This record gives sequence, C-alpha cells and structure tokens, in this order.
Amino acid sequence: MSGEFQPRERTDLEDGLRRLLDDAAANGGQLDPEGYWKFVADLARGRGIAKELETAAFAAVIKNEPPSDEPPGQFKPDDPSEFWRRCQAATLFHLLRRVAGDQKHILPESFRSFVWENIAWNLMGEKSGRMDLMRLNTAGGDERALRRTARAMLVLAVLYRKAREGIRENEARERVLPTPGHPRKDNIDGSGFDRTWRDWKADTAAFMGTSFEQLQEEAERAARGEIWWGPFDLQPNKVDELWNLARGG
Repeated sequence: MSGEFQPRERTDLEDGLRRLLDDAAANGGQLDPEGYWKFVADLARGRGIAKELETAAFAAVIKNEPPSDEPPGQFKPDDPSEFWRRCQAATLFHLLRRVAGDQKHILPESFRSFVWENIAWNLMGEKSGRMDLMRLNTAGGDERALRRTARAMLVLAVLYRKAREGIRENEARERVLPTPGHPRKDNIDGSGFDRTWRDWKADTAAFMGTSFEQLQEEAERAARGEIWWGPFDLQPNKVDELWNLARGG
C-alpha cells in the first residue's frame, strides 16, 4: 500500500503556485514543466490522491479473483505474483483515465491514451478483452480476438473515410468495404449484413473501451489533421485481408 506523507502547508502551496504563475507570466504564459509537476506532486502529497488511485486499482483486480472468505483487508490471492502484476496494470489504467479523461490539456494530441488504457485493461485480467493496437497480444491470440480486431479496423476505416470525404456512412461503406459489405438498396427492414454492421459498430466501441460517438469524433478530428489515424487509412488489399478474417474466412 502507498506510504503516508504529511501534506504541504497551505501557505507553501500558495507560494509555490504564485511563483509558478509569475514565472509563466515572464515567459509568454508558458509554465515551467519541472516546476509544474513539482507543484502537482506537492499539492497531492498526503491528500489522498495516491491512496484513491491505489484503492481503485485494487478493487478493479480483486473483483476478478475467486470468491474468498477472508474479511476485507486480509485478502490473500491464490497467486500473489500474478495479483501484483494485475494491480500494476490496473494502476496504470486508472492513472491514464484520470490524466487523459477530461483533462485534455496535459497529454500531447499525438498520444492516444486509449491504446495504453486498453492494454492495461487486458493485463488487469478483465474477461472482455479490448483492442491491442500495439500488437502486444494482450487481447489474446485466439480466433475471436483476431476477428474482433479485424472488424474494429474495418469500422474505423469506414468512419475515417466518411469524415475525410464528407460523405454519408453508407457511401463510405461502398468505397471501403468489399461488395458484400455494401448497404442493400432494397433492405427495408435493416436485416442481413446491415444488421451485422450495426453489431460490428457496437462491438467496436466496447472493444475500444469508449462510445461510438467518441469514435466518430476521433475520426472527424483525424480528418481535420488534428490527430493521426494512420492504422485505419487502409489500402484495398488490407481491407480484403481484414474482411476475410472478420467474416471468419
């Protein structure tokens, strides 16, 4: 468990913040990075931030452990080494969630936090794996995981093409996917592959650990050149390969 530290005095924190802002004012509004992170650490010291992060990580891992008769606080995992590794991953997951969640101004735009959140999620031992864009095989190398990855890449490729060319999703499907993946003009009830496509979109959002609306926003930002979307700007031969894998071929 994390060690206990005495909080910094309020007057010390106020003085530190004042120096930090005065220095920024003298440097065109730019904060001194070293001074900034020192202030953040001083502010958090002994005020429950590290403890909350540790508690969240522990709770995330322990829920996946076999039921135990041990009272809270005396939990003993069957495999202490594996439990420790999962706690490390869970801590990283929750740290990224807090730093990258709504705090859009701390991490660089080029850093895709969800990529590492998904990897940490998988290493936590969660039963529903998420997409591993770093190809570290944390989502599992079984056929189901590979098929979900292929489907997600096709969905994201369609979203990117839709945003980049300013067209409707059905048009993007026609330009990206093989003919069997095109919308059917006579499909009144939305059955057949159109229904499958809806399932793929929902599963992609779950696989990426986000909402479908967020995926669309990311695609639009990529189309404007604000973020990189390279893995999903697919060439036709890659689309064919992913299509066969996604469909179980």
